[in-house]
Amino acid sequence: MLFRKLRRFLEDEQAQDLIEYTLLLGFVALVAAGLMSQAGYGVQGIWGTANSTIAQANSSGPTGSQGGGGSGGGHGDGDGH
Repeated sequence: MLFRKLRRFLEDEQAQDLIEYTLLLGFVALVAAGLMSQAGYGVQGIWGTANSTIAQANSSGPTGSQGGGGSGGGHGDGDGH
């Protein structure tokens, strides 16, 4: 009885189509996961480069006498002169 049901299931073309589509969907999901993983490494590299460039620019600060502030001079005392 169980053997007959199993045999009918295996001979049924609709069941074969379902199995084929399921396998195809699984393959597509694996490929997509692999591509997303590789894309993640690329994005991580881009953000790492941008972060280090910004950190380097931030640590170097303004150069020369163009900086605004500092303790020299005399026009920062608030008396309007």
